[in-house]
Amino acid sequence: MKDFKFILDDIDLGKKIYIGLSGGSDSIALLNILASYKREYNLDVTSIHVNHSISQNSNMWQEFCKQSSKDLGINCIVKKISIEKKGQGFEAAARGERYKVFKDILSENDQLLLAHHADDVAETLLLRIFRGTGIDGLQGPRRKRSLGKGNIIRPLLEISKRDLMAYLNDKNIEFINDESNNNSEYDRNYIRNEIIPLIESRWQNHSNRLSRLSKLAADRKLVFNRLLNESYKDLIGSEIEIKKLKELPKELCMEIVRSSVELNKLATPNLSIMNEIYKTFILSNPSNKACVSWSRIDNEQAGGMITKRNKKIIISKM
Repeated sequence: MKDFKFILDDIDLGKKIYIGLSGGSDSIALLNILASYKREYNLDVTSIHVNHSISQNSNMWQEFCKQSSKDLGINCIVKKISIEKKGQGFEAAARGERYKVFKDILSENDQLLLAHHADDVAETLLLRIFRGTGIDGLQGPRRKRSLGKGNIIRPLLEISKRDLMAYLNDKNIEFINDESNNNSEYDRNYIRNEIIPLIESRWQNHSNRLSRLSKLAADRKLVFNRLLNESYKDLIGSEIEIKKLKELPKELCMEIVRSSVELNKLATPNLSIMNEIYKTFILSNPSNKACVSWSRIDNEQAGGMITKRNKKIIISKM
């Protein structure tokens, strides 16, 4: 059986650890793995179960998560939510509400562990490709990022679903099967249930291959950002002189704007928005009322906007 002790390398063992616990195979595996090291390393671990109140089994799953945590000597926080689409898909709306719960719970430097694995990376990459992602989208889910006052950590990104299932089977650990996962009406489920089995039948270990692509894209992006910031550090920021941007090739100009948006910790504009920014502020002679704004459909990052003031473009939170 695979040794999972390496996941401790991503965690500050002296700080508070939360685990996002749905009760499904992935999160239950992560819960049990952490629990196996809890006493040895004196870990302060608490699970968080978000009850979406959608399925007729929601309350049963809630009790399962509470009992599973209790059996392992781990406290479980339960939060019930209601989901309103508000112009977005159900998956994005549910995810947005979950992350609001997580954000409210996390205090300074707290760590929230999520059980996304290599198969999830593959699904995310395919989903983004089909939706028309740019190069940045090939990076897949980040291993670590901030959320509110704390941090999200995904320590299982290089582990396959097969390895997690082998762990659960070897330990005879029970988990929940969410019937909604069989509904291929949702985009991610369609990729998981319909497309990936076809891919796997011809190219085995597809998740590991796509995971490597994701890591390579992330590494290249890191190098690119470093070189861009070294070469154009005087331009990258929350205020940029329009005259200087007009002197640059379009591709370089757009990368400087995109890097400046990232520096301000705002959602990255898609290609359509970037073209609108270029047309409004670079190709035209904008007035001080000119404005281009954007947001992320899942609200995981704050939306942004660009306006003009004193012959500069101003990048700020929407």
